[in-house]
Amino acid sequence: MRPPRLRIRRSTWIAAFLVPIGVAMLAALLAAREPAALVAPLLGPWAGWLLGHGECSYAAFAKRPSFGLLVFGPGCFFSWRHATDDAIRELLAVLLWFWMCLWLATGVVSVLNSRS
Repeated sequence: MRPPRLRIRRSTWIAAFLVPIGVAMLAALLAAREPAALVAPLLGPWAGWLLGHGECSYAAFAKRPSFGLLVFGPGCFFSWRHATDDAIRELLAVLLWFWMCLWLATGVVSVLNSRS
């Protein structure tokens, strides 16, 4: 007999994804103090290009990890969308959350690097 499953409400998942985005946007805005920095973390490792300092972005000196992130995120998302087992879907949702946090962190690092 399987143990009862823990169901997480949709609003909890939405908050779990929106809070890191807001924190990354605020950190980048405080670091660069220009309007473009507000959306720069959404570009991940290539955030420095938006601020005019592409050579200082994370993707400029770590090409393989950047492209790995670029492939892993959408791959994880499409796997999540097409998974049939609920346990696999929840695992993929957690992996997608970790990927998003890493993507936003590389975006903030790129913003910080382009301003130093």
